Amino acid sequence: MQPRMIKLLRNKMIPAILAIVLGVILIFAQKSALDLLVKIIGILMLVGAVFSVLMYLLTPYRDSMQLMTAACGAVVGVFLFANPGVIVNIFPVMMGIVVILNGLSNLAKALSDRTDVLFTVLCSIVMIVCGLLILIHPGVIADAIVLTIGVTLLVSGIMDLAMLHRIRSSLLIQ
Repeated sequence: MQPRMIKLLRNKMIPAILAIVLGVILIFAQKSALDLLVKIIGILMLVGAVFSVLMYLLTPYRDSMQLMTAACGAVVGVFLFANPGVIVNIFPVMMGIVVILNGLSNLAKALSDRTDVLFTVLCSIVMIVCGLLILIHPGVIADAIVLTIGVTLLVSGIMDLAMLHRIRSSLLIQ
């Protein structure tokens, strides 16, 4: 087998294995995985804030807005890192509110425009009901989303490895 093909297969194998590992983590450790994800986002915000301060100090052009942005990013980053559970619990509630407001907006538009009323009204009602379900059971919805992402990553990684195996086998036969 050609060295370029071996390198290509190896480069495609790493993301497939990472997808499988991340999928299994998301399936079996949903709460821990969400907390870790929020903490990573907090760390990235802190790193961005430090980078902004360094750029402010090292460049001749100094914009006070850059320091304000860095300070806000640092505060949010520290908050996310220190309180990941708060964000994990608030996000589904915010998502539910947005879905309800979107459904109500679509319903009002459908009733005022009188175009495609039945279809739009039905879709709007479904959106409002889904938003209410999210508000009533935010933890269940968050777990379902994480589980769905985990299963999708797991299946995708397995499919990628199977495809790479088939490609490798067909190249060895030639």
